[in-house]
Amino acid sequence: MTKSLMDKIKSKKVNICIVGLGFVGLPLAAVLTECGFSVFGLDKNEKIIRLVNNGKHHLGPEPGMNKLMKKVKDKLKATTKNDVIKDSDIIIVSVPLYVKNKKPDYSILNSAFKAIEKNIKDSEDKKLIIIETTTPIGYTERVAKKLAKKTNKKLGKDLFVAHSSERIQTGHILEQLVGLPKTVGGVEPKSTEIACKLYSSFTKTIPVLSSRTEEAVKIFEGVYRDVNIALVNELAKFSTKVGINIFEAIKAANTQPFCHLHQPGVGVSGHCIPVYPWFIINQAEKYKIKTELIKKARLLNDSMPRYVLKKLKTELKKKAKTLKNSKITVLGLTFKPNSPGTYHTMSEIFIKLLRKYTNKIIAYDPFIKSKSQLPYRVTLARNLKEAIRGRDVIVVMTEHKVFRKINISGNEIVVRKKNLFSSIK
Repeated sequence: MTKSLMDKIKSKKVNICIVGLGFVGLPLAAVLTECGFSVFGLDKNEKIIRLVNNGKHHLGPEPGMNKLMKKVKDKLKATTKNDVIKDSDIIIVSVPLYVKNKKPDYSILNSAFKAIEKNIKDSEDKKLIIIETTTPIGYTERVAKKLAKKTNKKLGKDLFVAHSSERIQTGHILEQLVGLPKTVGGVEPKSTEIACKLYSSFTKTIPVLSSRTEEAVKIFEGVYRDVNIALVNELAKFSTKVGINIFEAIKAANTQPFCHLHQPGVGVSGHCIPVYPWFIINQAEKYKIKTELIKKARLLNDSMPRYVLKKLKTELKKKAKTLKNSKITVLGLTFKPNSPGTYHTMSEIFIKLLRKYTNKIIAYDPFIKSKSQLPYRVTLARNLKEAIRGRDVIVVMTEHKVFRKINISGNEIVVRKKNLFSSIK
């Protein structure tokens, strides 16, 4: 009699395949390998595969990752070949889900599941599929039913499918991966139980009623933060007009235990917060439910680069200058301070707005080494010194640590988070 998946997990005899070796998949693969499991990473990017197989990674200055990758170098293996799925008992899907025209683009996920379907179809072994990608509510359930039908397997018997959204942030990945509890929801109870057993090998787990409920958890987290940031951005604009220091007001207000105001800024960037609200907005429209607050918050946060531009025009006017005649530097092109990643950045929106007024724009980011890393066109400076030399305006869009103290002459206009909602000094 063959061992059950639960028994295999308990004895660390289970084979795991992580599909997608990005900021979520690779750390998860390394942690599971460190726990004693046999893990294969699957990715289409050959450069990533070479790095992993040499005990290295592509995640930038991520605390603890260099040490962990060296530790699992001879155990964690990576490949571009889909047939590694065949011999895997557990397949964890961790590929990106982008939004195009404010709607989810399932192309990468669909490609991953086609490979899974093809490679488990003729297998008699029990399989557990876990989706770590944050998906619209109901996606896991739909894909599970389709997979069962295509592979002639029965859900809850020889095919188990669960959802467990990642809850990590760049710059704190390993700390949060093992430090934060994993919420887990299966399409049926047994799937939840088995997935929880796997994740409990390195962190606490929180089983929820269903995959639908679990999908909602991460989306709700993102919507909360998006609405909160929109709120403080609106309060910040108000504070500018009436002479309030918004940052001190927030700090003091948050000493009240029921107040959790976030920080204002140039908008919301990245793969998560700007994306998840659209899952709710789009699904709500199908049910003829109005989500006016969520939509308003999303649009307000995306409008913040226009607010930066307006602020810049005002300050230039005080010096009898215009955008057209000013040499402008944009510092910070990634979506988060001290981390790489250029998906849905406020820098991109701001630079495209600037380009309507001037072509005297250069940019610098210590994490961007070539133009090929950017999804748009801009002239890059080779270093910070070159970026700020002889410029009329310096706009800090991403507050990297190296930008905290900029050596300037004093004649430049500097726009950044700390003075965006107050007078330029």
